[in-house]
Amino acid sequence: MNRISRKVLDFIREKSLVSEGDTVYLAVSGGADSVAMALILKDISRILKIKLFIINIEHGIRGRESIEDSEFVLNFAEKTGIPAKSISIDSIAFSKENGMSLEEGARVLRYRTIADFLKNREKSLENVEVDSKINYCLATAHHASDSVETTIFNMVRGTGLKGLSGISPSNSFEGIKIIRPILPLTKEEIENYIKENGFSFRHDSTNDDDEISRNYIRHVIIPSLSKLNERAVSNILECSEKVREASDYFSREAVNILSENKEITDDDASLDTGLINSIDCVLRPYIVFEWLKRNLSSIKDVSSSHVNAIVRLSENKNGENQDGKEINIPGRIKVLRKNGRLLIGSIDDNLTERISSHDGMIIIEKEEIKNRKVYYFSGGKFIFSIFDRPISKDFPRKNYTKWFDYDNIGKALCLRYRKEGDRICTINGRESVPLNRFFINEKLERTLRDSTPLLCDGSEVLWAVGMRISEKVKISERTKKILAVEYIDSEDLL
Repeated sequence: MNRISRKVLDFIREKSLVSEGDTVYLAVSGGADSVAMALILKDISRILKIKLFIINIEHGIRGRESIEDSEFVLNFAEKTGIPAKSISIDSIAFSKENGMSLEEGARVLRYRTIADFLKNREKSLENVEVDSKINYCLATAHHASDSVETTIFNMVRGTGLKGLSGISPSNSFEGIKIIRPILPLTKEEIENYIKENGFSFRHDSTNDDDEISRNYIRHVIIPSLSKLNERAVSNILECSEKVREASDYFSREAVNILSENKEITDDDASLDTGLINSIDCVLRPYIVFEWLKRNLSSIKDVSSSHVNAIVRLSENKNGENQDGKEINIPGRIKVLRKNGRLLIGSIDDNLTERISSHDGMIIIEKEEIKNRKVYYFSGGKFIFSIFDRPISKDFPRKNYTKWFDYDNIGKALCLRYRKEGDRICTINGRESVPLNRFFINEKLERTLRDSTPLLCDGSEVLWAVGMRISEKVKISERTKKILAVEYIDSEDLL
């Protein structure tokens, strides 16, 4: 085994990134980083006793060049003997439809598409209904230089400790574990490894444009720092790891404080300024940031300056009354201070409105959803719309967009979490099963069951988000009107 493979193997073991028997899905674009990751994990897969599968996403952005990248990946997979799948997506249309930048829209759609594919493939491979832990994960090819770029980028933009901690070795998205096994490797080590093993790779022309901030950091800033000290990248990486440990500790404390004070946070719908002012000033930004995460569909563009402004809004300095003041943050969202509480909502009152929340539940009167309505719950965004059934029989097959038969729904819906007595109809609208049994059959991890958002009609569950809907409200030949519901998760990947 060569030095590079040993370095990655030691890192995987140190961070407990995989377990024996896991299937590791490799996100391979055809670039040097992902090609190297695939080769290295192929080299050590027998030692780790893991199975590999390559997944490639063609984003529909760079025309023929992008298609050739995917063809390269499939040829590479065939040469290495790793099974593979390439999927094309329309990043441009998705970004426009969801009001996102092309970069963010492509990232969100890429991870959502991969998540759907992994879940569906794993489910098709396992027919036995068992309650076991998920034994697969997604590997991305982020490396040490990427992490340093992220730290520098966030530092320049303005950030707190979390932004200085670089890229995490692992996190999760929609219940799927994401690992970064080559994080300890530098860009130079990766490219030398590929050359030594006689493999080629694809070059993304957009990476040459120094007008793009990350490219400028990669091509100009980091080489300049390395002239000052050849260990600059590794030293910054080590510093980031120490910062991450401190940031993770403060984040856990913030979660605990909010969880212990739900009675004065209105189950996260609002935040008591007295609570913020009663804790140490070091923890206040973490309290606000965690509260924002629980209420917004995306926190990607929320910087430390926004968080600190909200903290200042909550404070009572020099006896100044700040009630009625508000702060705008990215995503057309505003935070308003009123009667000693912080409230969060959309700047566009025509799209969203404050919904009264009771015991972690949002009540939605069916007649209120006349055209398009947006509700925030469980840290995500639910988009409701009603329309006449189209002539086409092509209904959405996505895990996070569902169509329901409007006339088979009661007068009021609710968004909530599970409770005793919940059932869901699974067989032709006639038979319902306990929700817990449904979760077991769908192989949802036990730790995720209490936090999975539900769309319900009384004690009847119509949709457990991310899974199939109740047979009772499925579209049929008799359906005249459709209720469409889309869920957008708030989880920040990188």
